[in-house]
Amino acid sequence: MGRPSQFSPEARERAVRMVREHEHEYRSRWEAIRSMAPKIGCTAQSLHNWIRKTEPVRVHCSAERGIHTDPRAVRIQSRAPGGPYVVVNNILGRGGL
Repeated sequence: MGRPSQFSPEARERAVRMVREHEHEYRSRWEAIRSMAPKIGCTAQSLHNWIRKTEPVRVHCSAERGIHTDPRAVRIQSRAPGGPYVVVNNILGRGGL
C-alpha cells in the first residue's frame, strides 16, 4: 500500500479541474501540467496521475473483438491464450507461448 496523500480529494479535484480549464492555453496537456504542478505544490507526474484516474478507459472501436487501446487491458488480454502478443510472436517467428 502506498503512502497516504498529503492532498485531500477536494484539492486533487480542484487541481484536475484547473488543468482542464486552462490546458487550451498551452501547446499540450503535459505542458499545462508541468506549468501548474509547482503552483499546486505537487509533482507533474502526480498531477498527471490524478487526471488519468478521472478519465474513462478509452476503448478502441474494435472493442467488440476484444482489442483495447488501454495498456492495462492489453496486459490482461495478453495473458490469455491466443492473446495479441501470441499473434505477433508467431509472425516474427518466435513461436507460440
